[in-house]
Amino acid sequence: MNTRNRAKITIMLALSMLLILGCGIGSIFKPAPTSTPTATFTPTLTSTPTSTFTPIPTSTPAATATPIPTSTFTPTPTLQFFAIQDAKFQGLKQTCDTDISITSVNGDSFDLAANSVIAMINGQWAIFCYGAKHTWLGTLTYAGYTFASDANDPLQFQVDENKGYVYIHGKGTVTMPDKSIVRLGSDAGPDGNAPATPTTAASPAILFQDNFDSNANGWDTGKQSDTDGDLDRQIIDGKYRLALTSKQDYFYAISSIPKFSAKDFLFSIDATVLDISATPGDLELGFTLREANGVDGKRYEFLFYNDNTFAINLWPSADPQTIKSLLTGNMGTAKLEKGATNTFAIQANGSTFTFYIDGNKIDSFTDTTIDEAGSISIWLGLLEADQSVTMEFDNLTIQAIP
Repeated sequence: MNTRNRAKITIMLALSMLLILGCGIGSIFKPAPTSTPTATFTPTLTSTPTSTFTPIPTSTPAATATPIPTSTFTPTPTLQFFAIQDAKFQGLKQTCDTDISITSVNGDSFDLAANSVIAMINGQWAIFCYGAKHTWLGTLTYAGYTFASDANDPLQFQVDENKGYVYIHGKGTVTMPDKSIVRLGSDAGPDGNAPATPTTAASPAILFQDNFDSNANGWDTGKQSDTDGDLDRQIIDGKYRLALTSKQDYFYAISSIPKFSAKDFLFSIDATVLDISATPGDLELGFTLREANGVDGKRYEFLFYNDNTFAINLWPSADPQTIKSLLTGNMGTAKLEKGATNTFAIQANGSTFTFYIDGNKIDSFTDTTIDEAGSISIWLGLLEADQSVTMEFDNLTIQAIP
């Protein structure tokens, strides 16, 4: 919490701890196959035979943003398989027969070459659905990944329910968000086109992952009510939803990841504001890490407010009188407002901490006070009485740093 209200928050913390939620590791994707109509896209050709379609959105990736790093490692040659593990390439959890060539990218919209087959699902053109095949023409950047294809044998990928966004053919390179380069295909095949074993970097280990397709992980659900406020927790539509209504100042719900402890990692989660009545500055979304003695002990806390500001604080002990402010600032273009989805990411690597919103680096700092492993918690709070918020969380991933 921001030091501006820390004294009051201390009084309420003991009551807030009653709201600590459980969690666990779950499956990554579950299909919902249906029989879907398809449409063959054959535009009237002009000098440039292309047409623009916007796929069913899962977020708002910025192609030119400073990317969230996944690790800092050296490529390891002769791996037998390459796939991108990113939810932005598996947005629609239904099967389809989409087969397209992508000629340009503008944010989350694509220009597609003529004679492409594009499935239609729920009245919308389906791009990232299970089974979809994509051919990347030229050098294009989407969701922080840059595809650079050979002019005569372009890169081809397919959306796979279990494996991710899988390379299937072609020559070229993929520049990853951490700037490592994956080289695909070979110039030495007997027919000049045969794909060879790709050279890629070793994927960082997944320490924890859940995108809430079910409640198999045992997250706390249900309603609670007391003199501080009302809380409703649900796993619904593949999201973890929290609804808070405050009756007094400083009403919090705290969700700690159970049986998890780490020092260095990359933490990432999507957060969507479904509804809000809190005035600017009164909604607080927080992430605390390196909780060596639990959520009420020493920790680093990253706090984000609906007035577009942030505050990073250090708790060197459980005593609120020892809190130290490390950073304050502005969240850039990100907003905690109704209808907005933002991806928050924090990288803890030794004494260096860097945080990102929607792929954009916001700030970083160094601090050596807490140099040990600890748990991670998600905080959602209302700083004033008689306010409310409903928020959903998805795509929670914690990766190791090699």
